[in-house]
Amino acid sequence: MKLGAAVIGWFVVASPLYAVAEDTSWSRAEKPSTGVAQSIGGYSRGCVAGAEPLPANMNGLASANPEKGRHFGHPNLVNFVTNLAQRLSQRSLGGIVTGDLSQPRGGPTPNGHASHQTGLDADLWFIWPGPKNGRLKNRTRKQLAQRGPKPIVEGDRGKKTPEFTPRIRKLLKLATEDSRVARIFVHPGIKRDLCRRTPPAKRGWLRKIRPWWGHRAHFHVRLHCPKGSKLCVPQSKLPPGPGCDLSWWFRADLQKSRKTGRAKYRKGIGTAPALPEACQTIEPKRR
Repeated sequence: MKLGAAVIGWFVVASPLYAVAEDTSWSRAEKPSTGVAQSIGGYSRGCVAGAEPLPANMNGLASANPEKGRHFGHPNLVNFVTNLAQRLSQRSLGGIVTGDLSQPRGGPTPNGHASHQTGLDADLWFIWPGPKNGRLKNRTRKQLAQRGPKPIVEGDRGKKTPEFTPRIRKLLKLATEDSRVARIFVHPGIKRDLCRRTPPAKRGWLRKIRPWWGHRAHFHVRLHCPKGSKLCVPQSKLPPGPGCDLSWWFRADLQKSRKTGRAKYRKGIGTAPALPEACQTIEPKRR
Protein backbone atom coordinates (compact mmCIF):
# COMPACT_ATOMS: atom_id res chain seq x y z
CA MET A 1 0.00 0.00 0.00
CA LYS A 2 2.89 2.39 0.64
CA LEU A 3 3.90 2.14 -3.01
CA GLY A 4 0.34 2.66 -4.18
CA ALA A 5 -0.14 5.72 -2.00
CA ALA A 6 3.13 7.17 -3.22
CA VAL A 7 2.21 6.62 -6.86
CA ILE A 8 -1.22 8.19 -6.45
CA GLY A 9 0.16 11.01 -4.35
CA TRP A 10 2.79 11.87 -6.96
CA PHE A 11 0.16 12.13 -9.67
CA VAL A 12 -2.09 14.41 -7.67
CA VAL A 13 0.83 16.75 -6.95
CA ALA A 14 2.33 16.68 -10.45
CA SER A 15 -0.92 16.79 -12.41
CA PRO A 16 -3.60 18.91 -10.75
CA LEU A 17 -7.00 18.57 -12.35
CA TYR A 18 -8.20 21.39 -14.56
CA ALA A 19 -10.56 21.87 -17.48
CA VAL A 20 -9.87 19.88 -20.63
CA ALA A 21 -7.70 21.76 -23.10
CA GLU A 22 -9.59 20.99 -26.31
CA ASP A 23 -7.57 23.50 -28.28
CA THR A 24 -5.17 26.11 -26.94
CA SER A 25 -2.70 28.64 -28.21
CA TRP A 26 0.02 26.19 -27.14
CA SER A 27 -1.27 23.42 -29.38
CA ARG A 28 -1.52 25.85 -32.31
CA ALA A 29 2.09 27.03 -32.04
CA GLU A 30 3.97 26.32 -35.25
CA LYS A 31 7.53 27.08 -34.17
CA PRO A 32 9.58 27.50 -30.97
CA SER A 33 10.30 30.82 -29.33
CA THR A 34 13.68 32.40 -29.87
CA GLY A 35 16.35 32.93 -27.25
CA VAL A 36 18.10 30.78 -24.67
CA ALA A 37 16.63 27.34 -24.07
CA GLN A 38 14.69 27.20 -20.80
CA SER A 39 12.42 24.58 -19.27
CA ILE A 40 9.89 26.45 -17.15
CA GLY A 41 7.60 25.03 -14.48
CA GLY A 42 6.77 21.38 -13.83
CA TYR A 43 6.47 18.48 -16.24
CA SER A 44 2.66 18.72 -16.09
CA ARG A 45 2.43 22.46 -15.62
CA GLY A 46 4.92 24.40 -17.69
CA CYS A 47 6.41 25.38 -21.04
CA VAL A 48 9.73 25.47 -22.88
CA ALA A 49 11.59 28.36 -24.51
CA GLY A 50 14.16 27.93 -27.26
CA ALA A 51 13.11 24.37 -28.08
CA GLU A 52 14.59 22.43 -31.00
CA PRO A 53 12.99 19.94 -33.41
CA LEU A 54 14.26 16.41 -33.84
CA PRO A 55 16.37 16.04 -37.00
CA ALA A 56 14.24 15.02 -39.96
CA ASN A 57 16.84 12.90 -41.76
CA MET A 58 19.05 10.77 -39.56
CA ASN A 59 19.99 7.11 -39.70
CA GLY A 60 18.36 5.12 -36.92
CA LEU A 61 15.84 7.82 -35.99
CA ALA A 62 12.27 8.36 -37.19
CA SER A 63 9.35 10.43 -35.93
CA ALA A 64 6.12 8.46 -36.29
CA ASN A 65 3.78 11.46 -36.53
CA PRO A 66 5.70 14.68 -37.23
CA GLU A 67 2.54 16.30 -38.59
CA LYS A 68 1.21 16.42 -35.02
CA GLY A 69 3.88 18.99 -34.20
CA ARG A 70 5.03 17.22 -31.05
CA HIS A 71 8.62 16.51 -32.10
CA PHE A 72 10.21 19.42 -30.22
CA GLY A 73 12.14 19.54 -26.98
CA HIS A 74 14.75 21.24 -24.88
CA PRO A 75 18.16 20.77 -26.58
CA ASN A 76 19.04 18.27 -23.83
CA LEU A 77 16.14 16.07 -24.85
CA VAL A 78 16.88 16.28 -28.58
CA ASN A 79 20.52 15.43 -27.86
CA PHE A 80 19.51 12.52 -25.64
CA VAL A 81 17.26 10.99 -28.31
CA THR A 82 19.75 11.40 -31.16
CA ASN A 83 22.58 10.10 -28.97
CA LEU A 84 20.55 7.03 -28.01
CA ALA A 85 19.80 6.33 -31.67
CA GLN A 86 23.51 6.56 -32.51
CA ARG A 87 24.51 4.24 -29.65
CA LEU A 88 21.94 1.67 -30.74
CA SER A 89 23.18 1.80 -34.30
CA GLN A 90 26.80 1.37 -33.19
CA ARG A 91 25.78 -1.81 -31.34
CA SER A 92 23.73 -3.15 -34.28
CA LEU A 93 20.55 -2.76 -32.21
CA GLY A 94 18.64 -0.73 -34.80
CA GLY A 95 17.31 2.69 -33.95
CA ILE A 96 14.47 4.62 -32.33
CA VAL A 97 10.98 5.55 -33.48
CA THR A 98 9.72 8.55 -31.52
CA GLY A 99 6.16 9.25 -30.53
CA ASP A 100 5.40 12.52 -28.76
CA LEU A 101 8.00 14.84 -27.29
CA SER A 102 6.62 18.36 -26.75
CA GLN A 103 4.87 21.03 -28.77
CA PRO A 104 7.08 23.81 -30.20
CA ARG A 105 6.68 25.86 -27.03
CA GLY A 106 5.56 23.09 -24.72
CA GLY A 107 2.48 23.77 -22.65
CA PRO A 108 -0.59 21.52 -22.28
CA THR A 109 -1.58 19.25 -25.13
CA PRO A 110 -5.30 18.89 -25.98
CA ASN A 111 -5.06 15.11 -25.77
CA GLY A 112 -2.73 12.23 -24.99
CA HIS A 113 -0.82 13.59 -22.02
CA ALA A 114 -0.82 15.48 -18.76
CA SER A 115 2.95 15.93 -18.91
CA HIS A 116 5.27 16.59 -21.91
CA GLN A 117 4.97 20.33 -21.22
CA THR A 118 8.55 21.44 -20.49
CA GLY A 119 10.41 19.81 -23.37
CA LEU A 120 11.89 17.13 -21.10
CA ASP A 121 9.59 14.14 -21.82
CA ALA A 122 9.75 11.75 -24.77
CA ASP A 123 7.74 8.69 -25.79
CA LEU A 124 10.00 6.20 -27.57
CA TRP A 125 8.83 2.99 -29.21
CA PHE A 126 10.24 -0.34 -28.07
CA ILE A 127 10.28 -1.72 -31.61
CA TRP A 128 12.53 -0.54 -34.44
CA PRO A 129 11.10 -1.90 -37.73
CA GLY A 130 13.96 -0.78 -39.95
CA PRO A 131 17.53 -1.83 -40.80
CA LYS A 132 20.13 -2.15 -38.05
CA ASN A 133 21.96 0.85 -39.41
CA GLY A 134 19.92 3.02 -41.74
CA ARG A 135 16.75 5.00 -42.33
CA LEU A 136 13.19 3.86 -42.50
CA LYS A 137 11.61 3.79 -45.94
CA ASN A 138 8.84 6.34 -46.52
CA ARG A 139 6.37 3.50 -46.96
CA THR A 140 7.34 2.10 -43.57
CA ARG A 141 6.91 5.51 -41.95
CA LYS A 142 3.37 5.83 -43.29
CA GLN A 143 2.50 2.35 -42.09
CA LEU A 144 3.84 3.16 -38.64
CA ALA A 145 1.73 6.29 -38.41
CA GLN A 146 -1.37 4.29 -39.31
CA ARG A 147 -0.78 1.21 -37.16
CA GLY A 148 1.05 2.63 -34.20
CA PRO A 149 3.64 0.73 -32.14
CA LYS A 150 3.35 -2.96 -31.33
CA PRO A 151 2.98 -3.82 -27.63
CA ILE A 152 5.59 -6.02 -25.99
CA VAL A 153 3.23 -7.01 -23.15
CA GLU A 154 -0.55 -7.42 -23.03
CA GLY A 155 -3.24 -7.31 -20.34
CA ASP A 156 -3.02 -5.72 -16.90
CA ARG A 157 -0.66 -8.43 -15.70
CA GLY A 158 1.77 -7.76 -18.53
CA LYS A 159 2.01 -11.09 -20.30
CA LYS A 160 4.92 -10.96 -22.74
CA THR A 161 4.32 -10.94 -26.48
CA PRO A 162 6.80 -12.27 -29.09
CA GLU A 163 7.97 -8.67 -29.52
CA PHE A 164 9.59 -8.76 -26.07
CA THR A 165 13.06 -9.69 -27.27
CA PRO A 166 16.45 -9.43 -25.47
CA ARG A 167 16.93 -6.12 -27.33
CA ILE A 168 14.37 -4.48 -25.01
CA ARG A 169 16.55 -4.92 -21.94
CA LYS A 170 19.63 -3.62 -23.76
CA LEU A 171 17.66 -0.62 -25.07
CA LEU A 172 16.35 0.38 -21.64
CA LYS A 173 19.70 -0.12 -19.93
CA LEU A 174 21.40 2.10 -22.51
CA ALA A 175 18.79 4.80 -21.90
CA THR A 176 19.31 4.74 -18.11
CA GLU A 177 23.06 5.22 -18.50
CA ASP A 178 22.61 8.84 -19.57
CA SER A 179 23.01 10.98 -16.44
CA ARG A 180 20.37 13.41 -17.71
CA VAL A 181 17.65 10.75 -17.38
CA ALA A 182 15.57 11.10 -14.22
CA ARG A 183 12.98 8.37 -14.84
CA ILE A 184 11.79 5.93 -17.47
CA PHE A 185 8.17 4.79 -17.28
CA VAL A 186 7.21 1.29 -18.47
CA HIS A 187 4.31 -1.09 -17.94
CA PRO A 188 4.59 -2.84 -14.54
CA GLY A 189 4.85 -6.19 -16.32
CA ILE A 190 7.97 -5.01 -18.14
CA LYS A 191 9.58 -3.85 -14.89
CA ARG A 192 8.76 -7.20 -13.29
CA ASP A 193 10.43 -9.12 -16.10
CA LEU A 194 13.54 -6.92 -15.94
CA CYS A 195 13.79 -7.53 -12.19
CA ARG A 196 13.40 -11.28 -12.60
CA ARG A 197 16.12 -11.48 -15.24
CA THR A 198 18.63 -9.22 -13.50
CA PRO A 199 20.72 -10.59 -10.60
CA PRO A 200 20.17 -8.61 -7.37
CA ALA A 201 23.76 -7.38 -7.36
CA LYS A 202 23.32 -5.85 -10.84
CA ARG A 203 19.93 -4.15 -10.41
CA GLY A 204 21.21 -0.62 -9.77
CA TRP A 205 20.16 0.64 -13.20
CA LEU A 206 16.60 -0.55 -12.59
CA ARG A 207 16.06 2.26 -10.07
CA LYS A 208 15.26 4.65 -12.93
CA ILE A 209 12.78 2.20 -14.50
CA ARG A 210 9.40 3.07 -12.94
CA PRO A 211 6.12 1.17 -13.36
CA TRP A 212 3.17 3.15 -14.73
CA TRP A 213 -0.16 2.55 -16.44
CA GLY A 214 -0.11 1.95 -20.18
CA HIS A 215 3.38 1.96 -21.70
CA ARG A 216 2.94 -1.46 -23.28
CA ALA A 217 4.32 -0.38 -26.66
CA HIS A 218 6.53 2.57 -25.75
CA PHE A 219 8.61 3.82 -22.86
CA HIS A 220 8.47 7.36 -21.52
CA VAL A 221 11.79 9.04 -20.81
CA ARG A 222 11.88 12.02 -18.45
CA LEU A 223 14.99 14.15 -18.04
CA HIS A 224 16.19 16.10 -15.02
CA CYS A 225 15.79 19.87 -15.02
CA PRO A 226 18.63 21.27 -17.17
CA LYS A 227 21.38 23.41 -15.72
CA GLY A 228 20.47 27.05 -16.24
CA SER A 229 16.71 26.44 -16.17
CA LYS A 230 16.19 28.09 -12.80
CA LEU A 231 12.39 28.10 -13.13
CA CYS A 232 12.18 24.36 -13.86
CA VAL A 233 10.44 22.39 -11.09
CA PRO A 234 12.01 18.94 -10.54
CA GLN A 235 10.09 15.84 -9.62
CA SER A 236 10.73 14.33 -6.19
CA LYS A 237 13.84 12.17 -5.85
CA LEU A 238 13.59 8.46 -6.52
CA PRO A 239 13.33 6.19 -3.50
CA PRO A 240 16.42 4.08 -2.75
CA GLY A 241 16.84 0.61 -4.21
CA PRO A 242 15.95 -0.93 -7.59
CA GLY A 243 12.18 -0.73 -6.99
CA CYS A 244 11.53 -4.40 -7.66
CA ASP A 245 8.76 -4.74 -5.06
CA LEU A 246 5.79 -4.56 -7.45
CA SER A 247 3.17 -6.10 -5.18
CA TRP A 248 0.91 -3.02 -5.34
CA TRP A 249 0.55 -3.45 -9.09
CA PHE A 250 -0.39 -7.13 -9.06
CA ARG A 251 -1.92 -8.17 -5.73
CA ALA A 252 -5.64 -8.97 -6.10
CA ASP A 253 -6.53 -7.46 -2.72
CA LEU A 254 -5.21 -4.07 -3.86
CA GLN A 255 -7.27 -3.86 -7.04
CA LYS A 256 -9.59 -1.17 -5.63
CA SER A 257 -6.62 1.04 -4.76
CA ARG A 258 -5.22 0.60 -8.26
CA LYS A 259 -8.54 1.55 -9.85
CA THR A 260 -8.61 4.75 -7.79
CA GLY A 261 -5.11 5.62 -8.90
CA ARG A 262 -5.85 4.90 -12.56
CA ALA A 263 -8.99 7.06 -12.48
CA LYS A 264 -7.02 10.03 -11.12
CA TYR A 265 -4.33 9.46 -13.72
CA ARG A 266 -6.80 9.47 -16.61
CA LYS A 267 -8.51 12.63 -15.40
CA GLY A 268 -5.24 14.50 -15.77
CA ILE A 269 -4.81 13.67 -19.47
CA GLY A 270 -5.54 16.62 -21.74
CA THR A 271 -6.06 19.06 -18.87
CA ALA A 272 -5.25 22.77 -19.00
CA PRO A 273 -3.42 23.87 -15.83
CA ALA A 274 -2.66 27.44 -14.89
CA LEU A 275 0.92 27.89 -16.08
CA PRO A 276 3.77 29.80 -14.42
CA GLU A 277 3.81 33.53 -15.07
CA ALA A 278 7.08 33.22 -17.01
CA CYS A 279 5.26 31.17 -19.67
CA GLN A 280 3.24 34.24 -20.66
CA THR A 281 6.29 35.71 -22.39
CA ILE A 282 6.54 32.81 -24.83
CA GLU A 283 2.87 31.86 -25.18
CA PRO A 284 1.83 32.07 -28.84
CA LYS A 285 -0.60 34.84 -29.73
CA ARG A 286 -4.18 33.71 -29.71
CA ARG A 287 -5.99 33.69 -33.02
